[in-house]
Amino acid sequence: MSLRVFYSDSTHLKASANKNRNDLHRVAQTPVAYLAELNAAVKADRQSHGKKPLPEKPNEITLQEIKVSRTDPEAGYLVREGKPSGCFYLDHRTVDGMHALITDIHVTPANLHDSVPYLARLDRMRQRFGFEVAATGLDAGYFTPAICKGLEERGIYGVSVTDGQHIARSISTNATMPMIESAMAMCVLLVSFWPIGPPTVRGTGN
Repeated sequence: MSLRVFYSDSTHLKASANKNRNDLHRVAQTPVAYLAELNAAVKADRQSHGKKPLPEKPNEITLQEIKVSRTDPEAGYLVREGKPSGCFYLDHRTVDGMHALITDIHVTPANLHDSVPYLARLDRMRQRFGFEVAATGLDAGYFTPAICKGLEERGIYGVSVTDGQHIARSISTNATMPMIESAMAMCVLLVSFWPIGPPTVRGTGN
């Protein structure tokens, strides 16, 4: 394994549950942890420049209606453009950039965004196996401020596929193995260019 370059993505796994047998639950939505870090950084920056802190806004908790399966309540109800609707799980995987060997697997309900568990799983992989991750390849769904900031803090170069993304998707058309094929397609697209620098991408870090 290269132990330096890794690629991550997720694919949906159908739960053994009838999508029409569900109940509506109202759950509280709280701000993501990244927003608290961002507000703290803004406050510290204003203080360092002798500015008054911005007035603090009360933490507003909003309620959202979600569908919960009666058969498998741990599954999430998937509603995404270009994806089947119903009760699914997300299978998040990370592979080594040299041989596409799986180095991390994590399963979540399908209504959790791909990017949410990413940094925690990256840290777990680094700590468990001692990998010194230098770069990571991700699709556009992981291109969020929280992940950009997290990768920069960890000194990891992040690559988010833009122009090459449709190529990776066209290579992987087999619905039974989209995860591995997609990851290998990303390896072909990115690793082959790595010696001379990444292709046209959006990136963060050093």
